Amino acid sequence: MIRIVESGSALVLLTLGAASVGCGASSESGDAPFGTVTQPVIVGDDDLQYVNAYDGSRGVSMSYVAANKRPVAAISHASDENIATCTGTLIGTNLFITAAHCFQSYGYVPEDWGVYFNHEYVAGEDSDLQPVQSFAVTEVLEHVDNYNDLEYAVLRLGGDPGAAFGWADLRENPASVGEVAAIIGHPASRPKQVDAGHLQAPFTTNTVAYDVDTLARSSGSGVLDAAGKLIAIHTTGHTTPEYNHGARISAILAASPLLRDIAAGSSYSYNLGFCTQAGSQLLSGDYDADGKDDLLCRAGNAVTIAYANASGQFAATGWASTLGFCNQAGAKLYGGDFNGDLRDDLLCRDATGYTAVALANASGQFAGVSWSATLNWCKQSGATLLVGDLNADGRDDLLCRDSTGYTSGAFASSSGQFPAGSWSASINWCKQAGARLLQGDVNLDRRKDLICQDASGYVSWMLANSSGRYSSSSFGQTIDFCKSASAKLYVGDFNGDKRDDLLCRESSGLQSVSLANSAGKYTATSSTAASPWCAAAQHVVAGRFNTDLRSDLTCIESGGQLRITNPRPGGSF
Repeated sequence: MIRIVESGSALVLLTLGAASVGCGASSESGDAPFGTVTQPVIVGDDDLQYVNAYDGSRGVSMSYVAANKRPVAAISHASDENIATCTGTLIGTNLFITAAHCFQSYGYVPEDWGVYFNHEYVAGEDSDLQPVQSFAVTEVLEHVDNYNDLEYAVLRLGGDPGAAFGWADLRENPASVGEVAAIIGHPASRPKQVDAGHLQAPFTTNTVAYDVDTLARSSGSGVLDAAGKLIAIHTTGHTTPEYNHGARISAILAASPLLRDIAAGSSYSYNLGFCTQAGSQLLSGDYDADGKDDLLCRAGNAVTIAYANASGQFAATGWASTLGFCNQAGAKLYGGDFNGDLRDDLLCRDATGYTAVALANASGQFAGVSWSATLNWCKQSGATLLVGDLNADGRDDLLCRDSTGYTSGAFASSSGQFPAGSWSASINWCKQAGARLLQGDVNLDRRKDLICQDASGYVSWMLANSSGRYSSSSFGQTIDFCKSASAKLYVGDFNGDKRDDLLCRESSGLQSVSLANSAGKYTATSSTAASPWCAAAQHVVAGRFNTDLRSDLTCIESGGQLRITNPRPGGSF
């Protein structure tokens, strides 16, 4: 029987009673030390091959193994003399899935466990090992020990292993007999090995069978389909008949709200009950200078901040105050570091020209307006105000652009104030109907360049010069990207190369990315997500919420559910 326990937002399933292993079967948690494995779970001949010496003969290609080996790691208990008590796989930037029976002899105390990536032989060698990178287990988020043969455990790891090793996708639709099945893992605690075969009968509601070789300590390995998606978690080796089996991912998803969120693209989900008021505005910015972006909500007179925790997540709101700031009709709130202290500040601007700045204090909070003035600037019809560092002095500036092409900039002073306008020019560019204007650093000079995109798919960009101004020179080309009038465009460094990229979000929640290349140009749609994400979003913002130097997306749904999606190391979602 199982007991359901709410732990924060995660549903934890705890089995009451020990797991059982049927006659002729062996759970492969590795109670026998390396070298004395006696339970045969090889199907026919031993076809296991070391991943860096794989020859492509087992039904999957060498490139398949190279692409899918990195998220696989050994998990070891502190008392185990072997590097692998079991095997597991990253399924998010710091989320790791393995078999629950691995913990039966040791318990679920997180600090007793470590996860070891890159335990592989050097390519072309069978004696020299690559350097191993280890990560602590910080939390056991969810586990089912054995319920009708359904078992798995989901762990949170310290740090950000996904930044280096990527992660595997969970396949939502059920697998079928005859499909390709591959297992990459640490059989008998060996350096990483691979074998492949096919899914076999019999299937049960919660398990699949396969003719893929495993040994003790293979438990917890992901069973991959032809596309490299997880279709099962390996749990058991059989001698009669000769097949192995594991828990179906489709059955695990049916039991786990946490993993359903992950399969739908959310790296993190929590009902924060935050920023759901009608007319509320959500900003992202690093208000406490800890290197991670936070969330700030303005709703009427109230301002509330949710600070990112060490994992780049949001489990509570922090500071809140009724500032009486920027709540006049037609006012809009902007964020940026206006005084160069590495804390993002607030700027309010309304249609009369009233401009006010509230500087963040050392605690990442706001005590009130620090400077204000009525500026006869950027008041014309159709004018757009953008915030970004134009001159690479570490302070965010203001740029105004209207539909006639008139462009002007105001540089922030060292005290976070603005003159009426520092420069202006008429630029005959980005004036076509439906054009969207954004800012981003596309050429690594720390100055915000201008990016224009329209409904035809034409993308062009104008580089800021050394004075923080723009000439009439621009570059561009037509790409099949973000052509829907209802789509929203976001700027962020999604692959961590310090160049700002473009993300297009359709009204359905489907997202695609165009990465800036090494020449600072956008030439193609780089990736499109397989399915929509956060389709019921009330707010969506981009920001660097963790420390992996890639921009993430956070959405808040009308019911208060907060979701984060982290890009993969290559910049795809």
